[in-house]
Amino acid sequence: FRRVLFRSIRDFSFPVPIAVHQNFDRLVTAADPARPGEVVHVYLSGLGPVSPVQQDNTPATAPPPQTTDALTCSSGVRVRFAGLAVGMVGVYQADLQMPEISQLFYCSLGGVSSPSVYLPLQ
Repeated sequence: FRRVLFRSIRDFSFPVPIAVHQNFDRLVTAADPARPGEVVHVYLSGLGPVSPVQQDNTPATAPPPQTTDALTCSSGVRVRFAGLAVGMVGVYQADLQMPEISQLFYCSLGGVSSPSVYLPLQ
């Protein structure tokens, strides 16, 4: 059973995924929103198998293993990468290019969709 879930915090009436700015130096928040077109890094669970296969209970190494199924997102959010987060155990990272306007979106993998989430944009 696979379930796509964002690692999230509550900041608005909808969950806000844990996301960091393009250069990995700070969190995306209402006070420090993403910019349209920026690639942000979000953290998820439940994305399933990766290639190359990663040994259980060991941190992901570089280059990071990618998901074997394609991750897609709604509302003009483009997926640039989806796979394991380097240096973490069992945590997936997706690099998402933000659309021009802020809106709710969800991501899907193998026919399973995440709940809708919100990322603040400038």
